[in-house]
Amino acid sequence: MSEENIRAKLDLHKKWMDTFGNEGERLVLEDMDLKMLNVSDTSLVEAYLISCDCSGLYLENVDVRNTLLCSSSFTNTSVQACDFYRSDLRYTDFSKAVINNSRFNKSDCWAATFENAIIDACDFIGASLYLTNFQNATLGNVDICAASFAETLLNGTKLKSIKGIEEAFFESINIGTVEQPHILFHDEARQWLRDQQD
Repeated sequence: MSEENIRAKLDLHKKWMDTFGNEGERLVLEDMDLKMLNVSDTSLVEAYLISCDCSGLYLENVDVRNTLLCSSSFTNTSVQACDFYRSDLRYTDFSKAVINNSRFNKSDCWAATFENAIIDACDFIGASLYLTNFQNATLGNVDICAASFAETLLNGTKLKSIKGIEEAFFESINIGTVEQPHILFHDEARQWLRDQQD
């Protein structure tokens, strides 16, 4: 699909949002290469972007609330002031991304990967972090209040000024690897995060 066709679909999606679904149509893209598309300052609220390649993009002020992004790739992407509130990020790949001032509140990050990502001044309040991979990532000034951790991979993760540790829900975290797990449960997991603060 050409960039011109995708732009036309974005315009239809905007009309769909502006008219509460009475005109235009919801944006639905699957298995699309979007690496060359500039969507900064764009609303993708309630769009479906499934298994799309968005790697290497510069995303700024993109509204992706309630958006389906399953299995899409945002590797090596710069994410600035974007809103992923209540988005479905299952199996989404943010490896080596640089993510600043963005909101992931109440998002579903089941088996998403942020491996080697730099995440600063972001909110994961109430997010589901089941099987989420933060291996070798750097997290600074991140709020995890009411986030749920289960087998969350934190091997090699650098943590600084993490907020909301006391209010987060810890079933388990993995401070080992996938191949050689080292699982910490409940209060032991919480204490490990406390101890990691720089």
